Amino acid sequence: MAVHQWISEDALQLFYALSLIFAGIGMVAWRRPVDLLEKWPFGPFWTSFLGLFILQFGDKGQFILIATAARTGMGPFAAAGGWFGVMIACLPAILFYRQLRDNIPMVPIRHAGGAAFLLTGAGLALGAWGIF
Repeated sequence: MAVHQWISEDALQLFYALSLIFAGIGMVAWRRPVDLLEKWPFGPFWTSFLGLFILQFGDKGQFILIATAARTGMGPFAAAGGWFGVMIACLPAILFYRQLRDNIPMVPIRHAGGAAFLLTGAGLALGAWGIF
């Protein structure tokens, strides 16, 4: 939130655009299969908790949240919205992983989301540079 006061709006918009562009690249890039952590010696709660905790290091969500907080100056709202969004997205995946995997084509959905991030980020970047 302190960055919001020190940096121009164009630089903040470019930072936000870059976070969306890198998230989009991460969504359309090839992924290795997900380890289901079935051999971990912990129970289901701790395996889910620790597995998701480890996966979140360096994930695109943190960069988008930081850019949102920097751009708007509303860090607590960005953090609360990010937490709530992650919980809403992860809960069905945890509870219904196999059903979702078998019935919903995740690759096209991930590619469409990545394309949306890339297009939005490119538009914001061009706007920050005064081109669009």
